[in-house]
Amino acid sequence: MNPIMRKLMIFALQFFPLFALFMGLYLWVLPYYQPVVMGTANVVTQRLNPPTHLEGDGTGQIKSFVFTPQRGRKFMRSWGNTSGHLVFLSLALTPALLLATPAPWKTRFRLLGLGLPLVFLGHVLALIAMSRGIYGLRQAPGTFHWLWILRMAYSSGQIVTATVTVLLTWRYWVPGTGSEERREGAQI
Repeated sequence: MNPIMRKLMIFALQFFPLFALFMGLYLWVLPYYQPVVMGTANVVTQRLNPPTHLEGDGTGQIKSFVFTPQRGRKFMRSWGNTSGHLVFLSLALTPALLLATPAPWKTRFRLLGLGLPLVFLGHVLALIAMSRGIYGLRQAPGTFHWLWILRMAYSSGQIVTATVTVLLTWRYWVPGTGSEERREGAQI
């Protein structure tokens, strides 16, 4: 069996159980994680003009409000659990991908330590984009750039996962990048 096929087989055998484990953890952690992400996003959105505010119920549902001097707090939009799960899915997918990377376990945990803050940042940016995107659509309905920003925010769970995984693990997949020398003597 050639080395790349061996890496892929080991990766697959490790990824699927890890993903199942992290999906269970995701559903358990989401009610605590979502308010932290929304609170961090609100620090930014409340300082924009006009200020917006995000709320969630811990199940993935997201509500957006805008504050105006004339009307006070006004409801803008609610996203159901599906949209919230699309945004937050990388919280389960990224750790499984990083821990299944064909590298020594110490390296995998280091990758996880680097990847999770990037995932958090991606979630915060996605929520800011959702809040501002829906406000922009209210002001200029059908505007392409606001629609594009919202679509990117909806798919950010997958974009963040792919970006973080590729940036952190490419050297363990591409032959001749020196990862073999660093791993010499280490079990995959």
